[in-house]
Amino acid sequence: MALCKEMAISSHFSCVASSGWSASLLTGRSVVQTRPLPLNFPCLGLGNLALSQPLSEISLLSTALKCNARISFRGYQEEMKSPVYKNFVQLRSILNSVSSLNEVEPLVYLTPFLEVIRAEDVTGPITGLALTAVDKFLSYGLLEVPSTDSAEWVATHGPRSFRSVSMAVEAIADFGTQARFVGTDRSSDEVVLMKVLHLLRTLLLVPAGAFISDRAVREILQSCFRICFESKLSELLRRTAELCLTSIVQLFFSRLPSILWSSQKQWVAANEHSEPSQVSDQSVVPTHQNVDVVPDNASERLDVPPKCDREKTPDIAVATANEPVNPSVEEQSTLEAHAQEATQETCEATGEIIAQNNMESPRKTEATLPPANEEVGNPTPQPYGLPAVYDLLHYLISLLAPDHNSDAIISVALGLIAIALETGADAIASSPSLLRLVQGDLTKNLLLLLYSDRVWLFAATLRVCFMLFESMRKHLKLQLEVYLQRLIAISSPDNETTGYERREVALDSVVRIFLVPGMATELYVNYDCDPYCSNLFEDITKMLAKNAYPVERLMSTHFLALDALLAVLSTIGTNCTSPDSGRQTCSPQMGESENLEPAKPSFEAESVPFRDHSVGVARVRLNRHPTDPSLLPSRDKLNAAKATKKILILGSDQFNISPKAGIAFLQKNGVLRMPLDPDEMAHFLRENPRLDKRMIGEYLSDRKNSDVLAAYV
Repeated sequence: MALCKEMAISSHFSCVASSGWSASLLTGRSVVQTRPLPLNFPCLGLGNLALSQPLSEISLLSTALKCNARISFRGYQEEMKSPVYKNFVQLRSILNSVSSLNEVEPLVYLTPFLEVIRAEDVTGPITGLALTAVDKFLSYGLLEVPSTDSAEWVATHGPRSFRSVSMAVEAIADFGTQARFVGTDRSSDEVVLMKVLHLLRTLLLVPAGAFISDRAVREILQSCFRICFESKLSELLRRTAELCLTSIVQLFFSRLPSILWSSQKQWVAANEHSEPSQVSDQSVVPTHQNVDVVPDNASERLDVPPKCDREKTPDIAVATANEPVNPSVEEQSTLEAHAQEATQETCEATGEIIAQNNMESPRKTEATLPPANEEVGNPTPQPYGLPAVYDLLHYLISLLAPDHNSDAIISVALGLIAIALETGADAIASSPSLLRLVQGDLTKNLLLLLYSDRVWLFAATLRVCFMLFESMRKHLKLQLEVYLQRLIAISSPDNETTGYERREVALDSVVRIFLVPGMATELYVNYDCDPYCSNLFEDITKMLAKNAYPVERLMSTHFLALDALLAVLSTIGTNCTSPDSGRQTCSPQMGESENLEPAKPSFEAESVPFRDHSVGVARVRLNRHPTDPSLLPSRDKLNAAKATKKILILGSDQFNISPKAGIAFLQKNGVLRMPLDPDEMAHFLRENPRLDKRMIGEYLSDRKNSDVLAAYV
């Protein structure tokens, strides 16, 4: 089947500041020197130039439809009577009768092009022309976002309003994710799918894309993930989908601070206008706290089914003569069930209102999306916000599960999560619902991936872990302890099961951790001086000392271990010689993180004043998590805590042999009170990880210790 090809020629204009510039045009063997003319013309806006753009695209698509009629089995007259062609004829008459595009609603000139995109009897090249046309409309700013809905705006810019722009972008998202066309060959079909990806990416990146609803955003992400994970498609198309997802993730998490601020402002405004009787029994959130609300529709997860039914699922479909080519995900046959295991997250900020009666588990409620032409509740779609970001992060975390996903899918998810942390790590830490995802499933899956034997996957996991703990370590004390213990086990020279490549990558990660300002001090204060934590700083230093000494021949791991030790010594020396004596290098006690106030987000943080450094004094890199120097423990308190910890370890060892002897030893050394306090003893049994669970059970089962049992339970 031959297709009629028509070339659209467009001229490229450029404003020239100086008429003395010249350009060279290569024409065969000769070089023609040209002098550009100073052209003065307005930028493309909602005027005559904007009006000519839809007319030119109408002409191009109408010609393509006529050529398609001449070579198809249907007659020419029959094709001219088709609804698709009639829509363009009517649109042309409407545009010819107006003087500016301001006088036309966006949906009026977008609908004919969108109908071509979703028409099942249109070939791929024609669908590609319609996709390109809509993409141009978005890129050229034809969907101008109104500054206000006042009468002055309507008088100067026409009937365009927030509602009309919102309905237009919602329609583009619905029709773009439901694109259907008659396929010709695999290469041409993938070109059309690539144009679909480009349109969806442009739709989200333009200013008008902020008006897309959470439901439409979810469908866009589903389409991109399906193409990215479909093994039957070419590598180029799948990588293109991955790049589109990268841009979308970067956009979402760069907008996260403004989304959180808007949520807080809307919540405060709603409570200011509410009646006192309605909020009398509810707590009031102070204005300085972040209001993080994930509505009930957040349970509609990003679920990519293993097979895509073209007739039932509103996704991109290519109808060929032999069989439909639908982007599907064969590797994720169990992904949907895994994604539904997490319970629905709601806000848990201090003093925040939680509506328990409206919460439903994702296991009981399936994600059912209404049709695109069906209006639910408010006819104006609400712009996407925190639920869309929550669903995206939740789905990316579910892709990291090593038992349910292939290495290729995990690699893509690691790259996207790295982009999210690079863009919005501070905003994620200030959102309670997103922070719970990080503290739970994200760190769990990352720690499981540390057992991978593939070096490239292991290195990618360490990269994400470093960014995670560098930015949110004050919220991840226990997770950081497990992570560093795993690195110690991998980097230990006594571990013969670890390959040289993995040990080298792990040591490099340890070096980067110690180069973080204040990290060495934080490890000593928050772990080595904590009675119920391991001696991380001491264990890491011993491990580095063993790796720095060459046994047979000098290798790169020895240099890496030596670099880490030098970084520790450099930090100690800098803290001793700096004017502040390193008082701003230590974060608050992470063991009391649940009693601390939430971290101040970066978009509200106070600017750090410039501090002049004297000549000869080492420059100190500022800590990402500074704290008040008055909150730091003194040297005497740290020494006392270290001594108490040694006694507690000895007493725990004796308790594992004889509980009575261990308790007597701790009372003798002043760790436990005499007479025994049931609450203090229950805290000792609950928080001490060195105690044998069997001995704890024997001690609590004794009737003499009923008071301790009651406090323990």
